[in-house]
Amino acid sequence: MNLYRRLIWWYLSLPVFIFLLSWNSHIIGMPLFCGLLFAVEHVAQFSDIKKNSQINNQFNVGLIVLTVILAVLVTWLTIVGNFSDWWKHRAIFFDLSRCEWPVNYEFNAIRHQLSFYLMYYIPPAIIAKVIGLQWLSLAVIIWTMIGYGLIFFGYFYRSRTIIEWFILLFLLVSFGGWDVLGWLWITGHWPPFGQHLATWNVFQSSSNISVFYWVPQHVIPAWLSGVLLFHPSLQSHEKVRFGSLLVVLVAYWSPLVAIGLVFFIILDIFSLVGIRAMLNSSIIYFFSICLIIPYYLYLSRDASLLNSGWSWRSGIDFQSYYLEFIFFTIAVLFVIVMVLVGRRVNYQYLMLTLALLLLAPFYRLGVFFDLTMRGPLVAYVYLSMAAGDGALNLLRSCGTADRKGKQGMGRLTLAILLLIPSGVTGLYDSIPGINALRYHSTFPEYTDGVRTSIESSGYQYQYVVPATPIKNKILLDSDVCP
Repeated sequence: MNLYRRLIWWYLSLPVFIFLLSWNSHIIGMPLFCGLLFAVEHVAQFSDIKKNSQINNQFNVGLIVLTVILAVLVTWLTIVGNFSDWWKHRAIFFDLSRCEWPVNYEFNAIRHQLSFYLMYYIPPAIIAKVIGLQWLSLAVIIWTMIGYGLIFFGYFYRSRTIIEWFILLFLLVSFGGWDVLGWLWITGHWPPFGQHLATWNVFQSSSNISVFYWVPQHVIPAWLSGVLLFHPSLQSHEKVRFGSLLVVLVAYWSPLVAIGLVFFIILDIFSLVGIRAMLNSSIIYFFSICLIIPYYLYLSRDASLLNSGWSWRSGIDFQSYYLEFIFFTIAVLFVIVMVLVGRRVNYQYLMLTLALLLLAPFYRLGVFFDLTMRGPLVAYVYLSMAAGDGALNLLRSCGTADRKGKQGMGRLTLAILLLIPSGVTGLYDSIPGINALRYHSTFPEYTDGVRTSIESSGYQYQYVVPATPIKNKILLDSDVCP
């Protein structure tokens, strides 16, 4: 298990290493590369699981095979599903594979730079750049499959039997809000086939498996950080020691996810032991600050181009959307969690997740309330894992004939009934990928770049920004991408 958790650290770090050397000037990139190398090796020991952990250490071969099959299936449904977000993903993969790094464009005689959180995209692109563009599809599939495999192994490792594994699978697919009922409430009719169900509400909180299909660049760092952080055998001071570097690595992958993650680290720092641990790991915090500064400069852009501001000033009926969001998503999730979780759940984290979910819609950042959708992803991971632990405990108590066993069966049945409406979302979003596989669309083509895909989309500022003097100083020089 310790090796597994170290693999997570290196998976999150690999694209950051490549970015530091391939995008930044050597006077900046080389020292940061060495600092990150030291920091990752140093912090990995603080996420090791103790030998006396109560988590099952007999994950048998059959459950491993099921987990691998699921990782392969979800990866393929993600890649071939033709979800609407993938025009952007494919464009970025294509340009990273064929253009010099950093990627530059020329729009209206002004040099622009690709400015996006690229960590999910970089490793497959560099493979395609080295061995040929025809290998890009396979590289994307393998890279995504490894990420999903690491997530699923950490999630399903708690199961001891096939029945427990399938209970966790049901939770993974179904855990989320009542999107279908929300759609019916708002529109008065069933959603059209192929429509993303989360769009019934502007805040868009998807079920777990839907997020895997639509935004792997967000869901992979969110879940992997959750696997590292929310293990019950870790103490607050251990989490604080690696917390700053984890936040920075996640920020390289997805700044929005990192915003939600940082609150969990701060909560642990508030303890006296946590403050001492932070001081004892001051060198890691120093490296973390050094790592985040050039990345912040790379992503920086004209603030006037960003859609941001308080939600009640953004021209939507905030009050009605917010109440519907609470009723069909947050309230449902917390009822399910409270039905499932046992007494040993970390109620500090539970209250923090509630606060994050309640407050996230108040500030708008991004085109489609991106902060509201992605910032709380780590909170959703915690709720999913807490619910999974609770479900397993209830299932194990069901084998007894006493009152505790009957109560466990009743609570588990109630939770499953509450999850069925939200499970429709995950199944609904699986259909495009299943249809694609039926028609043998196993290796999607990557043929259009960023210029073709987004120049007239209205979202150009999200991905391409004018070059600035400070960026020209910290980034390597490269030719314009044709």
